[in-house]
Amino acid sequence: MGRFDKKIVFLTGSGGGIGRAIAERFAREGAVIVLTDIDNDALLETLGIIKDNSPHSVMYKLDVTDENMIRDVVKKVINKFGKIDVLVNNAGVSNMNHFWELTEKDWDFNMNVNVKGVFLVTKTVAPYMMKEKKGKI
Repeated sequence: MGRFDKKIVFLTGSGGGIGRAIAERFAREGAVIVLTDIDNDALLETLGIIKDNSPHSVMYKLDVTDENMIRDVVKKVINKFGKIDVLVNNAGVSNMNHFWELTEKDWDFNMNVNVKGVFLVTKTVAPYMMKEKKGKI
């Protein structure tokens, strides 16, 4: 038995890197993970890695800057599992430049994913958690 047995974990940016590592850890702890990322091929890889420990986990392509897409994915998750117990806002980007070398387009891209994305996903998931009177973000 794990600490997160049968908990539904909604994880953004889970196609690789830190997100994949988070997914692996939650899977070892018994969670059902809703893997989301903008890169469908990377999601397939992560799902393959965690499937033995978390056979009921699912994946959805998700752009955290697209509010309609977020609403659609969250509704699918609620319809499938009835709840979201944990939200991990992991999706993030970086141009890895000094700030004085960023273009306005670079800045907007970083802020849209790293800040607006967290806002949009959280504001969509939170009402379901509030209805259940439980959940962790």
